[in-house]
Amino acid sequence: MKKKLLKNIFISLVLLAGVVFAFLYFTVQSSKAKLDGDLQINGISQPVTVTRDAVGIPTLIAKNDQDLYFAQGFIQAQDRLFQMDMARRQASGRLSEVVGEAAIENDKKFLLFDLRRAAERSLAAYSDETLAVIESFTKGVNEYIHYAKENNKLPYEFKMLGYQPEEWSVVDSLTIGKYMAYDLGGHFDYQAFNNWALNDLGEELFVELNEEAITKDKDIEEIITVNKKYQVGVSKKMASLDLPNVYNGSNNWVLSGAKTETGQPILADDPHLTLSTPSIWYQMVLKSPSQKVSGVIFTGIPGIILGNNENIAWGVTNYGPDVQDLFIEKRNPNDLSQFELDGKYYDSEVVEHEIKVKGKDSISFNIEYSKNGIIVDDLVKIKNSNTSVSMKWTAHEPSTELDAILALNKAENWQEFEEGLLNFTTPAQNFVYADKAGNIGMKSNGNIPIRKKGNGILLVPGYDSSYGWDGYVAFDKLPKQFNPKKGYLATANVQTDENLAYHTSNIYAEPYRMDRIDQVLSQDKQFTTQDMKDLQMDIQNLAAEEFLDKFLENMDTSVIDKSILNDLKAWDKKDSKDSLAALVFNKWLYKTQAYLFENIMSKEAFEFMKYKDHYAHIILRKVFGGQESQLVERLGGIQTVLENSYKETIEDLKEKQGGNPANWKWGQSHKLYLKHPLAGASPILDRLFSPEKVKMSGSKYTVMAARENSDDLVNHGASWRFIYDFSTNIGEHIVTPGQSGHFLSDYYDDQIDNWIKGEYTKVDLNAIQVDHTLTLHP
Repeated sequence: MKKKLLKNIFISLVLLAGVVFAFLYFTVQSSKAKLDGDLQINGISQPVTVTRDAVGIPTLIAKNDQDLYFAQGFIQAQDRLFQMDMARRQASGRLSEVVGEAAIENDKKFLLFDLRRAAERSLAAYSDETLAVIESFTKGVNEYIHYAKENNKLPYEFKMLGYQPEEWSVVDSLTIGKYMAYDLGGHFDYQAFNNWALNDLGEELFVELNEEAITKDKDIEEIITVNKKYQVGVSKKMASLDLPNVYNGSNNWVLSGAKTETGQPILADDPHLTLSTPSIWYQMVLKSPSQKVSGVIFTGIPGIILGNNENIAWGVTNYGPDVQDLFIEKRNPNDLSQFELDGKYYDSEVVEHEIKVKGKDSISFNIEYSKNGIIVDDLVKIKNSNTSVSMKWTAHEPSTELDAILALNKAENWQEFEEGLLNFTTPAQNFVYADKAGNIGMKSNGNIPIRKKGNGILLVPGYDSSYGWDGYVAFDKLPKQFNPKKGYLATANVQTDENLAYHTSNIYAEPYRMDRIDQVLSQDKQFTTQDMKDLQMDIQNLAAEEFLDKFLENMDTSVIDKSILNDLKAWDKKDSKDSLAALVFNKWLYKTQAYLFENIMSKEAFEFMKYKDHYAHIILRKVFGGQESQLVERLGGIQTVLENSYKETIEDLKEKQGGNPANWKWGQSHKLYLKHPLAGASPILDRLFSPEKVKMSGSKYTVMAARENSDDLVNHGASWRFIYDFSTNIGEHIVTPGQSGHFLSDYYDDQIDNWIKGEYTKVDLNAIQVDHTLTLHP
């Protein structure tokens, strides 16, 4: 009897679990996007057709632009509403409202970066035409929110977190645009670290780390004197500050017909950003009587930022200028709400914020402003009493990037394209261009500060008006090339013009991607679209070509296991996922970079040091060039550095991949991980929502950029690959993991294998593939 009772209880529990699972499954299933049939919606004047191809890319066909952008907002929200809501909340400092106290520090950080208020300041600068577009887009998003609430189709993430999305606003879209500037422009932390290095490592080592930058700064001695007086202290909080990835960048290039088999231009672009689920990009095709444009956009923003129309194609890389400066602010000791300027005091401005926290009381958080900018003592703190640090940043100025984006979408030639870029002031980018007439071009854009004194190496006095900014470099003085004789143009986050009469940046990307692109494109051959795909997937490691032989020449190689040494010597310098040498070299180079610094500074300072590659490669090139390095000598010489870092590398690899090097592979420590926003809440959610990890080739030094984090997981690389061939008028693309944000959608993670293998999807503006058709009716 007892066994029968237990059996019945077990059966009942199984049935109950099945019922619960079925209920949850069908609840989640109901929130998937409707792809076929008809929908009656409010807000459009005429029907809009939405087709989707084999990978879920929507093509929107409208009879007027107002309906087109309304539908764009509706369809973006249909596929990515939760991502859109998270993006606006994060950029606005409002995540704590829905995820709780774990997000408080993150909210404070974004309030300090002032993105939403900068977006509000930008409203008045926009043209009436662009504001009308954003308003139509906003109405489309809100119509989907209303539809989803009424029809139980809100994304399941909202139900899991226990809240519903608010109405979308014009400022939400502009705030996400400002987040793009946050993610792609900066270097304030470079200045803060240099101040620490000057004071804690000493002037000799500071100069060695910044020798080239210092030679270009005529005011450096005066600025060093000031920075010795006002010292930055690196705290645990400062060390753990979550900032944009320093490797955010891209590749782009364009070939004229003289360099292609068909005699027509080919353009290629692959922006390197955080890799996640869902993708940072949303791919679309927009069609109306006034335009046909294809490409990608950040969710929450109208238009197409990268792509092509019927006449032109374009792509971008990050220009990377120094657009943030830190100022030392002296407070009035008798009234700390006042700051000094030229011997007089003035009142600061204070803006009060309330951080709402789910399940907790709200927190008051006040933001203070000097005449130089926002006070960022929570980010960078000076040890001196009655002293603060302010940040001046180009992105805090009103800006009109959407004016530019919408102009590019309809541009028909170089003149119209360049005129459109006038409004793209932040973040600063390098645009490459091609058109159906056979022209190619490159234009760097953005607000580049003209400094009265200094070159952005260290903090400068905010209490002295002889410092600060004196406007921006004129647009027509920024780098530009059009139809060069060599037949191609390329940028990869290195300096685009060596002969400028003004300062741009002290921090550029390492040269390896750019050098490899030049190696390939400078060949005397006619290129095809397949050649461009091969170059985007190229895994030749020029860092290995620069350093590996020198590493081996400057150490006792008997410390290296014979099989490993033979593999290193025979290596073709390709970062293949199956390569032992790629694994050992890359990890050895990382360890060498770390070894140079972690033994001479505190754990906090080492963690705060974001540009280790930059500083380490300066030192290594100096030593291998026959010069003496005080830093290396302090560590016992280059042989000691290389041998000890190698031994530490091997110990780490034995721990992670086992004791037998014959079984070691680069892909084991280099796996693609596309993390979902809810993955951090539980391993179960991570397994459910984050796609399976995949071994992959490439590295942060290869054209096929793929950077792994400290957990050996690749979370940064080519977020979109794009090639446009004017001989066929076809664009070829890959977005990973897929178009949809819904984990039950066929388009959630269907492009991962394509991304790994380099298999592209074709989009022809005049012959769109149709797998699904949804018609939106007024």
